[in-house]
Amino acid sequence: MPYICLARSDIPDGTVQVLDLQPNSSLRLPAYDPPGQTRYLKRPTIDAVNFNPNGTLDRDVYGLAAYLIDHVEVGGLTQAGADITCLGVNLGDSVIIKGVTFTAAGALANPALQQFDESAGDNATATSLVAAVTDPVSIALMKASGTPVNGYADASAALNVVSLAALTGAAVPLLGGAGDFPVTTSDPVTLALNTPLNRLFRATESWDVTSLTTAINAFLAQVDGGLPLTLSDINTAIATGAAGSELTSAGGSASTGTVPDILSIMAGREYYLPMRNPITGAMNVIMNAGTWDSSGFGGFTTPVLVNGDVMAYGEWKPATIGGDIENRAVGPYRHTYDGGAFQKSLLNGHLAVLAGVSGMTPVTLFPNNSPTPLFPWDFQAAVPYPQVTVKRVVTVYDDAGAVLA
Repeated sequence: MPYICLARSDIPDGTVQVLDLQPNSSLRLPAYDPPGQTRYLKRPTIDAVNFNPNGTLDRDVYGLAAYLIDHVEVGGLTQAGADITCLGVNLGDSVIIKGVTFTAAGALANPALQQFDESAGDNATATSLVAAVTDPVSIALMKASGTPVNGYADASAALNVVSLAALTGAAVPLLGGAGDFPVTTSDPVTLALNTPLNRLFRATESWDVTSLTTAINAFLAQVDGGLPLTLSDINTAIATGAAGSELTSAGGSASTGTVPDILSIMAGREYYLPMRNPITGAMNVIMNAGTWDSSGFGGFTTPVLVNGDVMAYGEWKPATIGGDIENRAVGPYRHTYDGGAFQKSLLNGHLAVLAGVSGMTPVTLFPNNSPTPLFPWDFQAAVPYPQVTVKRVVTVYDDAGAVLA
């Protein structure tokens, strides 16, 4: 399915029209013709939004930003972590990880008994703590502790989800799933957990205005430059705003996006992510203690409570008491279908001209911008907008994001 994207930010939505596709939307006979294909073009909706501290949105969001927030696990390709700093650890001090206590027990410490040696200096203490936490017995105890988080209960994933690695200094990085709450310490001074909220965290965990703007600008640059928007290109654009992120789950993240969805948004389709559930009114919690909710809270449609869709006993009434939920498109959108008219337009028709195909006459924008009124009224710009000749007004993609024109 092709996607026709407006590739100029200085052209208002609903100004450029493609008229040589079939059937013509204005002339089609609804009883006989398939959906109309001629249409006006629009840019994707660009909203920016911040998360509240509790992981909810500060307002409803539309367009590309809404889709990224709802479908991309920020930092999903990176591992969460926290640092435990060993500084003058005393005998008897302890670290509790996943409900299992690791205790400083001196030179005779036994890692299999969840003990580590604090007697030989900070660096050696860190190394000994590593040995205690990564001991197979300790791993088994943490697995059975009753606090599985992010797949920790899976034996095959245990060593990947919770692991420690010794450093040359006194800090020990604890790695795991984002949002885990695995660690408490008996002495906040000598065994310091260097993380906010006593949990594992990623360097990048959430979208904000800056990261969304950066990623969205990268998407627009691809369209405006006539460059592809394949999965690889989309992932590159996303990573400019949120490092370690991807559109799909191909790299191991929990992301749920698709290339056709992105292309349809770039072609003007509207996506809606509400701050609250439209039916229940409950706040949508996108981020929860660093963990992104992949269930999805928005869509290209939104549920609407309606009454009167069913004729029963001589009256229009809902099928269920209290009303029926009907999903309605958030905004108008017309799909493009490949066919003879589309291919002709792409070869030497309107799309060829608007895409700047070689041999076609370039498009002239904003002609007749004289400051002198052409008619006896005052609706004339005081400062003329410069006339420009451009090679590209639209970029046309196939359903994999390759450029057709």
